[in-house]
Amino acid sequence: MITPDVRDALHRMLADRVRFEVPMSRLTSLRVGGPAGAVATPADRGELAALLRLCAKHGVPHLTLGAGFNTLVTDRGFGGVVIQLSRFRAIEERPGGAL
Repeated sequence: MITPDVRDALHRMLADRVRFEVPMSRLTSLRVGGPAGAVATPADRGELAALLRLCAKHGVPHLTLGAGFNTLVTDRGFGGVVIQLSRFRAIEERPGGAL
């Protein structure tokens, strides 16, 4: 569940890259699923790390979503934060195979 405090913190962190009560059917190839509490699209690894810390601090469940292929979400939705990584281009492999 996204409380008003978490909602405000997400908005301060991500501005227009966080949306609330988004039908998951819009994000999956199978076009099924109820609303997500929030859908967040971090711009880089730093924002991703900050987003994960925020979820942990407030006990908010999260899940990562790529392009949404072969993803099933119940019609009840998901009350936590969906971290959409399909547009996340900032993860690059460093020399030696490290991220």
